[in-house]
Amino acid sequence: MKMETSKKKLNPRIKFLRLKSDEFKLVTQNIKISQRLEKVREKIKQLSLQLGEE
Repeated sequence: MKMETSKKKLNPRIKFLRLKSDEFKLVTQNIKISQRLEKVREKIKQLSLQLGEE
């Protein structure tokens, strides 16, 4: 009986931690995507400069 109550007390904390880890995953994904975008922008700049020189 005592185990059940302790599980119920832990549950919201576990849910919170799971949400936090999901949030963290999303943030890291966003960082990776923005880094890729930055590289793409740099490449576009380089290519447009090359086109301008020709």
